[in-house]
Amino acid sequence: MGAYVKQLKAEELLASKMAEHILNSSTAIFGKFDHVRNNHTLARDNPALSYYEALLIASNVASTVKFIKALENRRKQEKAVEAKHRSVSEQPL
Repeated sequence: MGAYVKQLKAEELLASKMAEHILNSSTAIFGKFDHVRNNHTLARDNPALSYYEALLIASNVASTVKFIKALENRRKQEKAVEAKHRSVSEQPL
């Protein structure tokens, strides 16, 4: 995730230190999420989390994923615009 965050900063898609910190912290959160998903859900014979804990964890992970998807859509759109401008500028006059 660190390299991804650096790339986003280089592309000026992250402006705040807070967003950078949240994304960098997400690595650890996603790692722990696997443990929760595998060991504390109704799919396993282990104690499940309370509704409120599950809501906190799922909301946090979903929010981060939603943010990353939005950034990736923006990157895709910006690359498409750049490619279009390049192709127009390469056409003979």
